[in-house]
Amino acid sequence: MAVIGVVLALTLPVLSAAREKGRETVWQSRMRTHAQVFHVYAGDHAEAWPNVARPDDQPTWHTVGGEQRGIAFYFGQVYVWHIGLLDRYYDANLPSQSHLGRTFRNPDDAFDWHNDFLMSSSLLAAPAFWNPATRTGPSQWRGTRVHQVRYAGRKAILVEGLTVSLPAYPPASTRLLSASADGAAAYRPIGAYTDPYPTGDGDFPGSSPGLTGRRALHTIDGVLGRDW
Repeated sequence: MAVIGVVLALTLPVLSAAREKGRETVWQSRMRTHAQVFHVYAGDHAEAWPNVARPDDQPTWHTVGGEQRGIAFYFGQVYVWHIGLLDRYYDANLPSQSHLGRTFRNPDDAFDWHNDFLMSSSLLAAPAFWNPATRTGPSQWRGTRVHQVRYAGRKAILVEGLTVSLPAYPPASTRLLSASADGAAAYRPIGAYTDPYPTGDGDFPGSSPGLTGRRALHTIDGVLGRDW
């Protein structure tokens, strides 16, 4: 029995690490698929990245599976961008495991609108908005286009939600999953990412209340900048 106990003590951490690696592979694959959907959307909309909310403090309504779903404020689409794409680019089913990553490992624990793969806020405003010397406010909130991205392999368009919102959550605090504008998705050490715009999308009607700058979400110089 003692020998069995020793063997179990040695093998369980290995099995746990392998199980976690398997989950991460699934999440990475899901994010890569969503990045591909972004490019399909752009192909249908004159190279525009998805932008599915009004640039003011009023909700935007979308029909999903015959029901009305709302996005409460402009930068709220960072968290629920899929609501504007579900009917045309997905199967319109909520909840869907395809939108779940590290935050919720059991879809039964998630809200039916939840999406753990966040759209980078930097796609939703002109590059000038993401520069402290030129930021003026909501008048700079507008969609951006694929051809505007200067560093396609180093500019995030999607980022893992939990690591952004709860940086201290282990083991997400050491690595961040993101998808770049060229469609690739990978985990990188947190330290490999450039510092974000410190105040995030600011304190305006339609901004994310209380959310300060997050790596790969609030990129300095927006689509002209780089995240690693």
